[in-house]
Amino acid sequence: MTPDVEDTETFLGPDGDKNGIKSSGLHKRSNHHIEHAENGSAIREEYHQPTTDTIDRKAGSDYNYDLDIDKNKPTSIGIDGTTTVFGGTFIVSNAAIGCGALAFSHAFKEAGGLYVGVIMIFVCACLAALSLLICGYVCGLCRATEFHDMGKELLGWAAELSLQLCLLVSNAAACTMYFVIIGDQLELIFIRLTSLQQFCAEPWYFNRKLTISVVTLVCVYPLLLVKRVDFLKYPSLLSVGSMIYVMIAVVTKYFMDGDDIHEAVELNYGPEHWFSAFNAFPTILFGYQCMTNAPPVYANLKNKTPQTWFKVVSGTIVVCTLVYLPTAMFGYLTHGVMIKSNILKSYNPDETLIFIGQIGVMLSVMMTYPVVFYVARNAFDPMYTGIRQLYSEHYDPMKRATLRRYVEASLWYLFTLLLALFIPNIGSAINFAGSVAVFFYFVFPGAFLVKIGWNRKEELGRGFTWFTVVVGGVLLAFGAVLFFQGNYMAVKALLSSESEPPLCVKETVNGGFHSGADSDFIAANSTTTMNPNL
Repeated sequence: MTPDVEDTETFLGPDGDKNGIKSSGLHKRSNHHIEHAENGSAIREEYHQPTTDTIDRKAGSDYNYDLDIDKNKPTSIGIDGTTTVFGGTFIVSNAAIGCGALAFSHAFKEAGGLYVGVIMIFVCACLAALSLLICGYVCGLCRATEFHDMGKELLGWAAELSLQLCLLVSNAAACTMYFVIIGDQLELIFIRLTSLQQFCAEPWYFNRKLTISVVTLVCVYPLLLVKRVDFLKYPSLLSVGSMIYVMIAVVTKYFMDGDDIHEAVELNYGPEHWFSAFNAFPTILFGYQCMTNAPPVYANLKNKTPQTWFKVVSGTIVVCTLVYLPTAMFGYLTHGVMIKSNILKSYNPDETLIFIGQIGVMLSVMMTYPVVFYVARNAFDPMYTGIRQLYSEHYDPMKRATLRRYVEASLWYLFTLLLALFIPNIGSAINFAGSVAVFFYFVFPGAFLVKIGWNRKEELGRGFTWFTVVVGGVLLAFGAVLFFQGNYMAVKALLSSESEPPLCVKETVNGGFHSGADSDFIAANSTTTMNPNL
């Protein structure tokens, strides 16, 4: 069941008592959320409950973290834990694995080569695991079921507002990237269905801005207007299936190519300067971004212990790495320095193996976009209605809720569409999204550790207190560096006209066109022309 701003119903506890009122969409400060596994899918419910004690008050009491997380009884949100280790791993992995994997091979190029790219994947995987473990530890202390709830409990309302704003910006960047991916796949599909010569002749009906606008208006926009998106919980799994297929296709295509093709590929194995490795951070970190899903999954685990959460985190990181590493490594080995930010654009559109992956990726982003928007709407709507209630005591959030939903959906769609129309490739979008993701990776988890260590120094001991403060401070500083690095890479990719090989390459002999995915042909021809619509 997916939350809805217009539906409310009474929730009966396990003993038949009325434990709270279940509602959604609009919530006051006392509301808590829970996301749990039901039939293998992530379900989100919301309950009005009294707020738990803040960590400051717990610090002065006999509160014991180990006893708290070992309680196998209804939690502060009024529902028994139902999620197993396997179910938790599935939910968090499903949230992490997505179309960010399409840019991993290009991240190898940005990092300086194959070896450093592989190292960066393992480094980012370890950092993601650390952030997830911190989120689980903080959830056990705060009894929070949402990431922004942790911010409110530990750092106050300003942190909660900042987290919600970061979530909005991150999801907007992700949705923009989805539209850019749709544009990329449409170009390749048009070439496959017609011919390269016809497409590169630039007829008006193949204009990239026109095709993105029409297809998304017809296929995506109507899904944003519905009250519920629970019907998308199964189709949204197509994203994971598509990425697994792309991984298999990329590896298979590499071994299908002959040795003569492999020898012609220009590869780098290490960077000229060590700091070039930082160029890969935003893209790879975005691929592992699932921290906002940690609190609801942890809150509904059957056995809320550090050992259980460690198994969930370990399983999630292993599953993601098994998908990301082969895709990135063999994609880079196949195309080398000619790799594009969207790996599928580096292959010949006539390859049936790749063409199936292109169709799957385009369908998956169409199903994922409404889900990502729904999360953003749940973050924005409470902020908007809360502000309205501050200035008007008689304001009724339920009044004109349907109209407000339509307006929010329309504005979100237009904003992300306009961004996508003027972004040439997914490199800029994913770098910006990765720069915002560092707040969930490092900035806020670091601030949580500093706050916990300082407020509980008498209970935790001086050694552990300084450990948490130092680790938290390092994470804060590292997150600040990566934030500026990611934005620098995003602007660089947006302004650089030579960041990728052209899709249409003009032949010098007969004036025809050849696919820019063929690196051998590009090397053999002296003039290339970039399609102005790209």
